[in-house]
Amino acid sequence: MEAARSKLLASAAYLHAEEVRLHLGVLAAAAAAAVAFGALPVKLNPLIQPLMSSIRREGDPLLQRQSAAALAGLIKVCTARVPSPVNKISQNIIVMACADPSETPRAEAAAGGAAATAAAAAAAATVAAAAGDVDELTEHAVARRGAEATLCEMSHAFGEHLFTSVPKLWELMAWPLAPAAAAVGEVGSTSPPAAPQTTSPPAAPQTIIDGLQLLKVLGPVVHSSLRPRVLQLVNPAFAAAVHGGGSAALQGAAAGALASLAAAAPDDILPGLLALVVPALEDAGEADDAAAMRRGGAAVAAALVSKLGTSLAPCCVLLLVPLMGRMSDPVVGPPPDPGPSVCRECIPALLPPPALSLSPLEEMPSQRDGGDAPPTAFECQ
Repeated sequence: MEAARSKLLASAAYLHAEEVRLHLGVLAAAAAAAVAFGALPVKLNPLIQPLMSSIRREGDPLLQRQSAAALAGLIKVCTARVPSPVNKISQNIIVMACADPSETPRAEAAAGGAAATAAAAAAAATVAAAAGDVDELTEHAVARRGAEATLCEMSHAFGEHLFTSVPKLWELMAWPLAPAAAAVGEVGSTSPPAAPQTTSPPAAPQTIIDGLQLLKVLGPVVHSSLRPRVLQLVNPAFAAAVHGGGSAALQGAAAGALASLAAAAPDDILPGLLALVVPALEDAGEADDAAAMRRGGAAVAAALVSKLGTSLAPCCVLLLVPLMGRMSDPVVGPPPDPGPSVCRECIPALLPPPALSLSPLEEMPSQRDGGDAPPTAFECQ
């Protein structure tokens, strides 16, 4: 009797969850249809709430992407409204995009040392392994996927007017990096770019990490006319990596953002970025600043190797020697595993494949004992 009761309760819970999911899908589809027809009511909550709920909870990536496209279209229509809900919607989307700890590092986790780093790595591995099974994705991972799809759809919808129509995106992406722009002249020989001017106090570490995550997602998909403006943030992002107070979370976020930008526009970014990475790796000073520069440079180099793969082959000579020089550096890499681990993982990917050689039994007679080589198949023909 108890087993039958448990099965009945499980079935009821499953049916309730299915009813909620289908109801959510119907409401989101109706809201998307209303947006497509342009039939917007005076109050937008009946349209915004179903679309936001679908973006946050929908397990089907295709349906989630359709809701994201509908919300981007709704935001575009609402830019002329007074008062406009655009900034509030954008803020909520950015919060969802940065809420997944497996993708966006937590600043407070850096104080936890090796345990926090290992936990974050384990969480990321779990999410990556479950990417093909929606049921195994965490709520944060599903919401992040929907938020990233919405940001991409907003970029496609607004095109070159993205940052003027939705200024909140540029504000939350560029403002946290403004203090780092002052230190970029100390990192390399590249002159400092034009950075957003602000008299506000420095942003909190987690705010900087969230801004870097937004740069990682939005930077590669912006309109081509906006790319020079986004490239102004490359140097400040690198400065955040090497002047992040030794924070592994901040270094990882900055390295991931730079690698994502480099993968999207290697010809525009790699030359200047390598001009910053190589001197940072070669800084042999004993001061804490020099150690932080080497650690940040190694993090960026590791992210570039992981993201670009074989596309980094033309630049491998520039990185290979500095990374080999850091093989015995005890400060490069997160504790308790010292720096050689970071460099050791990068170097094999940069080395050319070993030349194929024949075993002694396969050598040609002419090579082994001076005899004539047997005719090849082409010579026989």
